[in-house]
Amino acid sequence: MKTRSQLKKEQDRLLKILQNVTPLIKKYPNVKEIGIGIKEKNGELTKELCIKIVVSEKIKKENLNNRDIIPSHIEGVVTDITEEEDKVPLCNSVDKKIYRPVIGGVMINNIKNGNSTRGFGTLGCFAKRNSDQSWVLLSNHHVLYSSKGEDNDLIGQPWVRESLCQKPNIIASNCKGDLATDSAIAVINDQTEISNSIAEVGNIKNGATAQPVIAEQVIKRGARTKLTKGVVTFYNPTKKEITITADKNYRVFAYYGDSGSVIINSNNEITALLFAGSRFSDKIYAKEISAVEKALDITITTTKNCFGQKSDANKDEIYHELHFECDTHPTTHWPASLSKHLKEVKNGSLFLKIISQHEKEIFSLINNNRAVIRTWQIKEGPAFIRAIGECVNNVNQDIPQDINSVSLYNLIISMAAVLEENCSSSLKKDIQKYSPPFLDIIYKSKNLKEFIAAVEKAKCPDDSSN
Repeated sequence: MKTRSQLKKEQDRLLKILQNVTPLIKKYPNVKEIGIGIKEKNGELTKELCIKIVVSEKIKKENLNNRDIIPSHIEGVVTDITEEEDKVPLCNSVDKKIYRPVIGGVMINNIKNGNSTRGFGTLGCFAKRNSDQSWVLLSNHHVLYSSKGEDNDLIGQPWVRESLCQKPNIIASNCKGDLATDSAIAVINDQTEISNSIAEVGNIKNGATAQPVIAEQVIKRGARTKLTKGVVTFYNPTKKEITITADKNYRVFAYYGDSGSVIINSNNEITALLFAGSRFSDKIYAKEISAVEKALDITITTTKNCFGQKSDANKDEIYHELHFECDTHPTTHWPASLSKHLKEVKNGSLFLKIISQHEKEIFSLINNNRAVIRTWQIKEGPAFIRAIGECVNNVNQDIPQDINSVSLYNLIISMAAVLEENCSSSLKKDIQKYSPPFLDIIYKSKNLKEFIAAVEKAKCPDDSSN
């Protein structure tokens, strides 16, 4: 397989040829778009790069005059003729999780849509406005400005809920949109803490955007189809637009709800903003990220830290994962309440001591280590954190046995395994020492009351070595 630099060199050569031959190709009938891409044969991608010509309708050669037949090769480069397809905006999402701190690749919606399935889309990533260096979130115009949206409309994650006089989940407000690139930004509220990472992907290479390259492998994380892989099969330098075809191991690259996702290359650089798909979702369309940045006057920048304009810059990011939202309170900090319960029983202090020794490392891995992030997301870690938080004030309320077919027991086993592979020797030692009794406690507990009772009765290893 060719490296990205080799593909980029070949692309640059083809773009020079394309610039020379575009006026000639435009003279042929029905031509709608001209670019470079991967040649297709019998509906399958080949390994050959080509000049790709999109026409409004493919006509058999026998029904054309010879002068109207596009040559099979131009300037020594093979051509490929494809028929134009409708580009359908991919709204309406299904991932309704609350993510705090707010990250990329998750569901957002305009307040005008309420909590209905209309107009949902994906938060791509974060950027800074060049005019005042304020933080903004990036998505599609048809996501942020849906339902006749306007500047200053409230944006929620996953939506703007209304509870009595409150409007929980507000994270930003619209400030600028561009129809030509189907892109828009919303300025982040002062109280909203964000982490410029992407769910299941992690941190983007700092400050890194790059030109898309034909035949390179790319990924995206959307609110509907989550993490998927694909290949760039067409690049139109005039429209600053690319086409992506799903990797053979994935049924689709994106679907309704994934609009606004950013496209990421193998170097963890952002290359484009996804905005639409073909009618049958076999092709996905995205605007080159440099064109989006220029249109919105923004600069995409990344950081490993969680931040909010009113937050303490030195505050450990581990605590942000332990915040959750419920129907009546925008933010509740429940670990202190759980600690109070544990301090009242035998073994509870030991339990808390072990947590305090390792919590910073654990949540640093959850925020920054790709393998740990992936396991935490796939095994519904954030969802279980919220579910447990909702049970703290009602010790008899059952903790969900499973979330999206993942059990809490499965989450603990999976996280113990991935942490053990990526953590310090000290944490690894305690995982091996304490995970068996802890798993036994989890197995015996349906709610917080049973959990506290199981902690009290647990037979824990001797702690004299700690």
